[in-house]
Amino acid sequence: MNEYFYIETLGCSKNEVDSQQISGYLTRAGYQQTMDPAQADYLIINTCTFILDAKEDSIAAILELADLKVQGQAKRLIVAGCLSQRYGQELLNELPEVDGLIGTGNLQKIVEAIEATGTFLDIEDLNSPYCEEVLRVLPDKRTTRYVKIAEGCNKNCSYCIIPSIRGNLRSRSIESIETEVKTLIAEGAKEIILIAQDTTRFGSDWAGTPQLDRLLQTLDNIEGDFWIRVFYMYPEGLDDKTLTVFQHARHLLPYFDLPLQHANDKVLREMNRASTQTGIETLVAKIRAMIPEAIIRTTFIVGFPGETKAEFQELVDFVQRIPFDKVGVFPYSAEEGTPAADRSDQIPEALKMKRKEILMQTQMKVSSQGLTRWGGREMKALIEEIDTEEEIMIGRTWIDAPEIDGIVAISIDPRVSVGDWVMIRITDTTEYDLRGEVL
Repeated sequence: MNEYFYIETLGCSKNEVDSQQISGYLTRAGYQQTMDPAQADYLIINTCTFILDAKEDSIAAILELADLKVQGQAKRLIVAGCLSQRYGQELLNELPEVDGLIGTGNLQKIVEAIEATGTFLDIEDLNSPYCEEVLRVLPDKRTTRYVKIAEGCNKNCSYCIIPSIRGNLRSRSIESIETEVKTLIAEGAKEIILIAQDTTRFGSDWAGTPQLDRLLQTLDNIEGDFWIRVFYMYPEGLDDKTLTVFQHARHLLPYFDLPLQHANDKVLREMNRASTQTGIETLVAKIRAMIPEAIIRTTFIVGFPGETKAEFQELVDFVQRIPFDKVGVFPYSAEEGTPAADRSDQIPEALKMKRKEILMQTQMKVSSQGLTRWGGREMKALIEEIDTEEEIMIGRTWIDAPEIDGIVAISIDPRVSVGDWVMIRITDTTEYDLRGEVL
């Protein structure tokens, strides 16, 4: 008799990749995946604990699956990922409904976890090498695929728990990434998004110096019609060699995701960031000089402990003076076990949210003005959805990343299907989105 597993994924795209890997191990072992948790023999949840809200969401989701286990046919409930890695035995003690835990880097233990006869706990040694085996099961036919190129981070930012739950940087080999990308393209992928906690440090653990430029050049040499996008490039690690690869690439999009977090030098030091405002300005100027069409996206944290009104205003002024194409703004979240969480000068939640709103309103004006430069342009778009009721097609041009950026709304064309490339003309722009028509 066939046995089925159901997996629920919380958190970021890196977790999504991990869940696909978990599915691969179970499928190889003879289990079948179901999208209906009520029909599953084994319930698995891949958790997130990056910020407090994510931790609370993970616990709520575990309890929901625990109720389903009691009511349905499931034999075991397994918790994987960041929450398991962070809390381990404590989680088992507090949630007796859970039958097993695996951590963030020993995903291959999932088969042992569901086949164990009693409680199972196996949390990864965070210094273990990166597992090169790729057994991902891709549950749909999406044309955008994420590829994780490294695990862990060496930054130790004062607000961030990632090194404690993901370990130090451990990079894959260029050969294994190249093989995976070629496979995904052969299976129909049209956009490859490279992810890691810090992509600019890729390869420095096994080569002594960063190897992102070599990786990108290797992937850019692959034949086919596809995009490559890179996420989470720390500004101090983006060197001239890597920028030169972007400058001359065929598939590599000149889309720079630079998590800056703040612009005030004092706040940056207290965040344990290596950047300075002057250094950031110099890098942005260099990118725009070398690659005039570049899209620069960043994220900022407001309400960091001790952030004064003047320091916040400096950030607002910075966003107005150094316009970024895309900006995400997050209120500071005090994470247990981080130096910043122990500070006594925490900012009230209401003030954090007010500062977030102010910065977002500032950026909305900047974004709206910036998008106008694309008006009238002929651009390539990837179609992701067709809304027959509204008679529009939803797609993206290269300037927008999936889920976090804008879209392009295109007048419907019966010749076009989901997953197609189309050439369009941009007919209008809004604060964050584009409108276009098929050529």
